[in-house]
Amino acid sequence: MMRPEQVREIALSLPEAEEKETWGEATFRVRDKIFTVLGETGKSAGVKASKEDQALLISSDPDTFSVSEYVGRFGWVTVQLARVDPKVMEELIVDAWRRTAPKRTVKEYDAGGTGGAAPAKAAKPAASKSTAPKSPSKRKTTASGTAATKSTTSSKGAKTATTEKAARSAKASKSATTSKSGKPPRR
Repeated sequence: MMRPEQVREIALSLPEAEEKETWGEATFRVRDKIFTVLGETGKSAGVKASKEDQALLISSDPDTFSVSEYVGRFGWVTVQLARVDPKVMEELIVDAWRRTAPKRTVKEYDAGGTGGAAPAKAAKPAASKSTAPKSPSKRKTTASGTAATKSTTSSKGAKTATTEKAARSAKASKSATTSKSGKPPRR
């Protein structure tokens, strides 16, 4: 079980993160871009994710994860705080921050230069398991277009690994076996 205060504490421990009330809800931002939203009642939170990660999380535990209203079409996931494991939620918040923060800030965070120590420890093991930093050319050949090549960084591999780990932690034994094959190439 996760409390709203824990969500706030994790989100604000990340570099350059700030809280701003919008639409009657607490939003957590980096450089004025939202990465996490705490629900008005405090029973749920929305986190920024990719469409692939969204599908993986929802299929792993539909009682805990669902498509967010309004922004779900962009990959956002609503998480029921009473049902989610705190470690999984921490990974999802850090992953959402990684998707939103400037690359330089993420790189400094991974190097231990800025931010809180607790979220960095949660994110680093997932990054070390990823093969993306060791073979960026492999990722370039499976992605199409220059935009995909430009966004290929070591943190992208960490994001995918972190989200896959979170999904497995959330009763995703069935989904975990399919997620190990990786993302299919886009055409």
